[in-house]
Amino acid sequence: MVLRRFLLLLLSFSLIVFVGCSDDDDEDVDEFALMTEVGDEYFTNYTTPGGVSPNISITELKGLIDADEDLFIIDWRSSADYNAKHIIGAENMSIMNLVSNWDMLPTDKTIINVCYTGQTASHATALMNMCGLEARNLLFGMCSIAADDDIIPGTERWLNAKKDTYLNDLEQDTNTPTETFDFPTVDTGEENAPAIMKEQFETYLADVGGWAIFGNYADLFANPDDYFIVNYWPTSEYEDPGHIPGAYCFTPKGSLEAGEMLNMLPTDKNIVVYCYTGQTSAQVAAYLRVLGYPAWSLAYGINGFATSAMPRYSAPDDATTQSLMSILE
Repeated sequence: MVLRRFLLLLLSFSLIVFVGCSDDDDEDVDEFALMTEVGDEYFTNYTTPGGVSPNISITELKGLIDADEDLFIIDWRSSADYNAKHIIGAENMSIMNLVSNWDMLPTDKTIINVCYTGQTASHATALMNMCGLEARNLLFGMCSIAADDDIIPGTERWLNAKKDTYLNDLEQDTNTPTETFDFPTVDTGEENAPAIMKEQFETYLADVGGWAIFGNYADLFANPDDYFIVNYWPTSEYEDPGHIPGAYCFTPKGSLEAGEMLNMLPTDKNIVVYCYTGQTSAQVAAYLRVLGYPAWSLAYGINGFATSAMPRYSAPDDATTQSLMSILE
């Protein structure tokens, strides 16, 4: 009898310890750390899971289409513009429904994301690649096929976007961030990075009412202290031709790692990230948003405010050729 009681007590204690350990394990899930482990790898290498660039030119895409490559092409434009003209075989989706349509996305094909200018598509591309899908963004979007609204609706956008309004207002002084901040707290209840990221992405889109693109250049230049401005270029270009006044240089491929400069981003101030064209910054903004930062991608990058300072990074002015028209329907 004594032995039996001892064994029952021992079993009860073991169950308590087991349940307690299970609870502790649940509490020990660091969702932010799980996401930054994935983000560190993606933004440092800046390649798809298959090891290629997350961007694809229209020339390369046309070659794949002509070779009957098995692709899954998503057109993120409005349904009206999609119906007017789109790439052969493309599916029309809304960025707002990306997560709810996730089961439609193939795991055995390359996904090509297409929008008007390459910015919305880049936002989707980042999430897909970090969640393990093979995804690429069509550089400059449908504007890379035609820079003429009469041929493809909306493809005059790049031509209209390129401005030199603040060409003479660029700063060449070096701004160095010194303050560090606690990382955001993330608690979705999910236990793996893809699930956490998708949950965070869907919540952020609902909160913002769309994806986080910023276009108020006037306020950015007039009131730079109201923002934490991230210049996502190499240091040499940050210094020459210069940057938005007050902007900090976060160099691509490494600076955003959790062990590098990520803790220098505030959680209580709007973060505006800009690159050359708004396509890379859209990917960065998507990542920062799922981490819990109030980040925005500056529309069109430097092309939106000082395009002549970096003409080599400008979108094509005339992309209309008969050969490109052959991939449309």
